[in-house]
Amino acid sequence: MAEVSTRYAAALLDSASKDEKTKFAEYLNDLTALYKNSELKTVMDNPRITNDEKMKVLKTIVPDNKIFINFLELILKSGRVNLLADISHKYTAMINKLNKKMKIKIVAASELTAKEQQEIAETYKAKYGVKEIVYETEIDPNLIGGIKVIADDKVYDGTVRTKLNEILK
Repeated sequence: MAEVSTRYAAALLDSASKDEKTKFAEYLNDLTALYKNSELKTVMDNPRITNDEKMKVLKTIVPDNKIFINFLELILKSGRVNLLADISHKYTAMINKLNKKMKIKIVAASELTAKEQQEIAETYKAKYGVKEIVYETEIDPNLIGGIKVIADDKVYDGTVRTKLNEILK
């Protein structure tokens, strides 16, 4: 389904004007959050509710933008509303790539200093040739030591736990 989501995300990106591209990412993220955590999912997944009624609900939630509304009608009529989160993820990744921006996740066994976090971000900035790195951190004491970085769906694992598991194999 990732390929399908990528095609929908690319179609929306191609349809958007320069100013709309970032706005559409926000709209998708907001709509995805609502879809995951509210009655919206119940309504959208209910086969007894017609697509026209579902579209009326969506139009009350999203900003009035013809291209975005048409996109929602397309995924609704195609029965792809369940792919909304994946489409949103793919679209955001495409926007980030277009803007030479990258999101990474740094997982460490203990709290990293701001300087260490910045050094890791700078390393990945140079590695991928991007203008900006947005990062989030997570503490996982089970790693024992070292760090794991998740960037562009790739995992760079330099943790003690992984090294020990490799030795034990």
